[in-house]
Amino acid sequence: MSQTSAFKIFCAWILLLVFLLHISPVTVAAQTDTSINTPDDNDIWAKTLDGSSFSEFWTYQIYLDNGMSLYIIYSVSDLRSSVSGIRVSMYNLDGQNYEINREYPLENLSQDEDGYKFDINPRQDNIWFKGKLPESHEIYINTDKSGDRFKINLHFEDIQPGIKYGNGLFEINGKNMGIITHIPFARVTGYAGIDDNVKDVTGTAYMDHTFQYGNPGKVLQSGYRFIQHTSLNEWELTYFLDPKNSNNTDVLGYHLSSDDGSVAAHKIQLEEGVVDYYTSNNEFPNEFRVVLDDERMITYLHQNEIGRRSVFADLNWIARKIARGFIGGEYYDHRGVGVMRIGEDQNLPGHYNYFIVR
Repeated sequence: MSQTSAFKIFCAWILLLVFLLHISPVTVAAQTDTSINTPDDNDIWAKTLDGSSFSEFWTYQIYLDNGMSLYIIYSVSDLRSSVSGIRVSMYNLDGQNYEINREYPLENLSQDEDGYKFDINPRQDNIWFKGKLPESHEIYINTDKSGDRFKINLHFEDIQPGIKYGNGLFEINGKNMGIITHIPFARVTGYAGIDDNVKDVTGTAYMDHTFQYGNPGKVLQSGYRFIQHTSLNEWELTYFLDPKNSNNTDVLGYHLSSDDGSVAAHKIQLEEGVVDYYTSNNEFPNEFRVVLDDERMITYLHQNEIGRRSVFADLNWIARKIARGFIGGEYYDHRGVGVMRIGEDQNLPGHYNYFIVR
């Protein structure tokens, strides 16, 4: 990969990282509206394109019955240049893992509201998602990296209605950050693979949408998801973002659950000591707890890490050094399997996915 191409990828993803720059105390305002609302049709589209600095991410976590898993992030962002992007992590394709980043000029982005299609490269029509939620959804990726062609086409069925906690907005230093869970649970069928090694697959999927008008005063030091899918009407989901230099327990986000189809949302706080641990050790502890607003406690136990990778992995050493100096560290994703323990004895197997700066 050329230095120019590597630097463009760096620019495409750096807006997620500029959250990490601020070093003075961060003010986190509590979400006062705790109602559970359904996203409207327009909530799927990019919300920040009218800004001079922004970032948005549509994050899919897909767990397949054959043991494979897919982590797919569509993005739009603006830093020096405006770009859209795709990032794919494919785990356990016959025991092998694959990664790809792609970015395109933002002016190429097509958002077809009549056809419910989000297409970041319409000239080739090879990277998109489409469908009116929750009635239908489909994702399609056909692109290559270093001789490996990623081929993914998945159709979503039994899609559970999306969830917007209050108005979907959280506040840091007087500015809004948005989180919407568009797909808490869906079944998927289709195919996924590399080159000619493409598997017919089935499984379950989750997708959320995070958006923000960005500037270097907006910071996050970590973010954490745990996805637990038992069945259509039985699932537990955690998603929180931890602002840098806030207190050691307040986070942005929530825990969602469906008990026989009855959906609930809860604010969460980290247990004391979790932030100190991952700040010192550059990773979350293999066991930690959060407290829900109804005083129940959830314990997360990490059993097996399947992937750990720097967002800067594709950069040459010069660009990587610049990036590390810019944010004061390096941004890593950690993915794996574990258990969510609710209360004392409800142990639910699932999947964790977090980022941290080290």
